[in-house]
Amino acid sequence: MATSYYIFKSGRLRRKHNTIYLEAESGNEIQRLVIPVENVRDMFVFGEIDFNTKLLSFLGQKGIVIHFFNYHEFYVGSFYPRESNVSGFLLLKQV
Repeated sequence: MATSYYIFKSGRLRRKHNTIYLEAESGNEIQRLVIPVENVRDMFVFGEIDFNTKLLSFLGQKGIVIHFFNYHEFYVGSFYPRESNVSGFLLLKQV
């Protein structure tokens, strides 16, 4: 069953070994939190997060939506993956 993940920590969100890791600094050491990709429906990010295009490409392949919020918890934007199984022929017929 897919669930929503809320991220309030600051750190780096990255893909490693086909799963998602959140690397957050806790004092002098780096804390790694594993987010199993099979259980993610969408993610809500409230902290200061660094990420790269490899992560966005992976999230797009898995159909995971990620929403971003600023410091005051106002909505900033979202990353929506490309729709799958979109038929060009059906689109032409509809137009």
